[in-house]
Amino acid sequence: MAAFDRLQARVNSVSIKKLSNAIALIDGEEIAGEFNDGHAQVLESVSGTNPTFRCLMTDVQADPRGLVLTIRSVNYEVNEFRPDGNGMIFLDLEKA
Repeated sequence: MAAFDRLQARVNSVSIKKLSNAIALIDGEEIAGEFNDGHAQVLESVSGTNPTFRCLMTDVQADPRGLVLTIRSVNYEVNEFRPDGNGMIFLDLEKA
């Protein structure tokens, strides 16, 4: 692993440790990450949900679609994923 890759992995790890606001249970394993339940108020009358979970890419399988996560006692299924190109991944979720 190149020096920059090691530095990037270390920064990502510290970022998750400091900024995580949720623990996801995936196949019996606890994964720290940033959870956004997606509730947004738009024009004061229409609300929408698009929950996401951001974590280290090394914490999930290569193609996590269909994976079920439990966050705050709610089950979510990964319907899409977006690697950020820097070792982190956004998981687009929907309630299972």
